[in-house]
Amino acid sequence: MTSQTPDDTPPQAITQPDPAGVSTELPVVVFGDDDATLASSEFLRVRLLPGRLHEAWILYPIYGLNLVSGLLAMSFAIGTHEWSAPVVGLAWLLLGVWNWFYGVAYRYRRPLLKYSSVIVILGLTTALVSFSIERAQPQLAMVRATQLSERAASAELYWAAVATVVAAGLLVAHLVFLGRGYRQKRT
Repeated sequence: MTSQTPDDTPPQAITQPDPAGVSTELPVVVFGDDDATLASSEFLRVRLLPGRLHEAWILYPIYGLNLVSGLLAMSFAIGTHEWSAPVVGLAWLLLGVWNWFYGVAYRYRRPLLKYSSVIVILGLTTALVSFSIERAQPQLAMVRATQLSERAASAELYWAAVATVVAAGLLVAHLVFLGRGYRQKRT
């Protein structure tokens, strides 16, 4: 015969201390560096050192420069109707997304994604800068569907090209020098 508790819960649901000292609970999980556990292990301890400069000091200005250059290019597209503003916004948004992929790959040390995103970023930057510089020059432009007009040089697109090139330069500087501090140190 099984005994019922006053609140009618079955006896197997009640946990009581084991007199033999044997616990049926899972072991405690400790996050972080527990020196006592690591020192007792037989494996060689490897520590990763951070980069020369924290990635936020480089990646956030890159994101900002891409945003500024995209807004300048969209301002040109809206003001002159020579480019489609949604397509221009999408192009610079893709550049920003690939820069974000680089940041995630760097943070989580995924070299394949990091280097492939750098290749895509440099290709996309080259295309956007060449389109911006080509279109920024003074030229004949369509005013209406049947009328051509002489347009002066566009300073907005020149500044968009400069901001995009500076962002790519910061990314390459981070790839080559500033982010190279992650290395293994044996203790």
